[in-house]
Amino acid sequence: MDMTVFRTVSLLLMFGAFTAIAIWAFSRRPKKDFEEAARLALDEEDRRKDERRSREREETRARGADRDGQEKE
Repeated sequence: MDMTVFRTVSLLLMFGAFTAIAIWAFSRRPKKDFEEAARLALDEEDRRKDERRSREREETRARGADRDGQEKE
């Protein structure tokens, strides 16, 4: 096989792969997955804020319970 034929076949295969990936990326099927991936960072930030709020509430309740217990004694 001549080097020119090899290069031509390689170019056509790479072009075909690029075209297939582009069609897949812009099709409607993976849209839901892409939207979920785009929201990952935001969802993670919201989850951390929620966890922090929950932890603060628990600490506040625990401090309140400690004060109630100390006042009763």
